[in-house]
Parts: sequence; structure tokens; C-alpha cells
Amino acid sequence: MKKLFIQNCLFNRYLIVICLAVIAALFSLSIYAKNSLNKYYVTINNKNISLDIADTPASRQKGLMFVESMPENSGMLFVLEKPEFANFWMKNMKIPLDMLFISGEKIVTIYNKVPVCKIAPCQIYPSNQKVDFVLEVNSGYCEKHRINIGQTVKFSPELAKRIIITGQN
Repeated sequence: MKKLFIQNCLFNRYLIVICLAVIAALFSLSIYAKNSLNKYYVTINNKNISLDIADTPASRQKGLMFVESMPENSGMLFVLEKPEFANFWMKNMKIPLDMLFISGEKIVTIYNKVPVCKIAPCQIYPSNQKVDFVLEVNSGYCEKHRINIGQTVKFSPELAKRIIITGQN
């Protein structure tokens, strides 16, 4: 009887461990599925950056203001109405950023590790030439992933369709 009890306890322990492993695997897959569901992304240096899109005047004005944190390999793409000289600042920002100014599919200007603006007036970060897009990513992202001026930005198929619909390129 005692031997049966011990075997039953061991079986229950193994069953619990297996169930926990299955739950952990399912949880991991759900996180992966959620991250891979974002159809809007760009690829730079073979690294995908999942995007939130700012393509209306209101969304461009708000941008990432008051955002406390951003997942790694994520960012916000500002889609401008037409190629123009763009000026960005860090007013009401909670996190430092890297800013990439993009003309067509080329990075033309980068500002690395741009600090938040705590006291007005806030510094302006100009594009220095006409651009179609501005990409904001976590501070240090460009350095970490060796992103430089002149590199190509590849748009996901869904993002490319959205850009065409909004009149870009």
C-alpha cells in the first residue's frame, strides 16, 4: 500500500511538472503570436521593428507623448502627408529615443539617444532635408543594431499598401 502511495505521489508530481511545462509553452506561443500579428513593421539591417503608425495630424501631434516604455524592437512611424522638412522635439516625452528621418526608403538623418525635454524651450531636431517618414525607436537602438545613415528601410507589404493608400511614394 505504501509503495502504491509513493508511486501515485511521484506520478502526480510528474503530471504537475508536465502541465506547468505545457502552460509555459502555450504562454510563450501566445506572446510570440501577439508580437507576430502586427502587420506593420519595417526591416533595417535584417531586424524587424514592429510599428505603431502616426498618419493623421492628431496622431502625429501626439506621437509617443506620455508613453512610459516601449517594447524592444518596437517604434512609431510618422507618415508625413508629403515629402517635407520635418522638425521633431521631445516635449512631454517620458522616454529617450533615437529618431530616424527617412526619405523614400533611405535613412537620411539620425539623432541618437535624444533625451526627454524637462524644461521649455525644448530642443528641435530637424530632418535637414525633405523626408517622407520619421521613425522613433528606443534610445540606443541604432547603435545596438548598427543602423546608420544611407541604409535602406524595407516596409512590410501591409504597411506599403497603407502608405500608398495615404498618398505616400
